[in-house]
Amino acid sequence: MLTKLSDSIRMLKYLVELDVSLTSIVELPNSIVNLKSLEVLKIDHSCIQKLPHAIGTMEKLEEIYGAGCEHLKVILSDIVELPSLRILKLTETRVENVPKLPESL
Repeated sequence: MLTKLSDSIRMLKYLVELDVSLTSIVELPNSIVNLKSLEVLKIDHSCIQKLPHAIGTMEKLEEIYGAGCEHLKVILSDIVELPSLRILKLTETRVENVPKLPESL
């Protein structure tokens, strides 16, 4: 089972969708913020504990799916900087405080 993403993922500059659902990955490398074409991030039912710092710099990110991420506890305030975000699905998580959300939602 996949437990870690390599920092070399940053080289996939044309990647549009990243799906790490149903994996044992605990954290996404900060280098995913270099995926300038990324529009969809799926982390459903994974072991992700938090979204990466500087996620707000991902201008094309439109959708984040994190349903069933029982280990997800923190949503960083950087999320407010996502200008294209239209869908944020975080059901069945342990997130207690949600920061101000982008106006695009």
